[in-house]
Amino acid sequence: MWIIRKKSTLIKIMLDLVLPDQGKVTFSNVEAMKLNIGYLSENITLYSHLNAYDNLNMFAMMAGVKLTKQRTEEILETVNLPKDKKSIDGFSLGMKRRLQLATVLLLKEYKFIILDEPTNGLDLEGMLWFKESMKQCKNKGQTILMASHAISEIQENLTDYMILSKGTLVEKKNISEVSGKSKTIHIQLSEKYIGKMKKLCEDNKMEYEEWENKFQIISDVPYAELNKLINQYEIEVEMLSYEKADLESHFLKMIRGNEIC
Repeated sequence: MWIIRKKSTLIKIMLDLVLPDQGKVTFSNVEAMKLNIGYLSENITLYSHLNAYDNLNMFAMMAGVKLTKQRTEEILETVNLPKDKKSIDGFSLGMKRRLQLATVLLLKEYKFIILDEPTNGLDLEGMLWFKESMKQCKNKGQTILMASHAISEIQENLTDYMILSKGTLVEKKNISEVSGKSKTIHIQLSEKYIGKMKKLCEDNKMEYEEWENKFQIISDVPYAELNKLINQYEIEVEMLSYEKADLESHFLKMIRGNEIC
């Protein structure tokens, strides 16, 4: 899976909806892959005058899939939507988003799935189902590209990510390079030890920020080793806590750095 930012044009180029000024998108098997791409746009339109059952069948027809009555009802049960004849016009935003996702994730097993802001409007029930669906798709060997700003909601299912800012590729890495990366260490101490704390960080090449009597250190130094250094520099600490690195904080750091540049 991938995650990208400011991505609409890139997705349209991948789907042959827009021609690039330069470069090209290459698939391992161009024709076979293009027939196996499932795409959910951020603002996909449903047929509000139809019920959920008929909406599914309309999208199935467009995808070249023939749904049986039993399979249609199974899909509606999976996303917990009613099977009655009432139009979806009265559905909540979360219910509509679940139906939209079902048209891509449950109608057909696409080899490549592109989801644009898939969690927008999802309710809690839908979010839990979506996360479980992502796991199942990964287990089936499906490739999923997700464009999203809700990073914390999708991080657990990512394998790779790509950050775009103002049309520029800022970073492209495997998620393990972030999850195993530096931690943020929060330290509180009295004013008389601030000088010593600065020296500790500078001597050991630790990136830090300092305000009043608080320090924020970005490092992968283990707790035991940091504690040993604190004792070595004769510093008395009032509070020390570790905050695990995550893609969301890393994302913000990279974007802000790119904006400054």
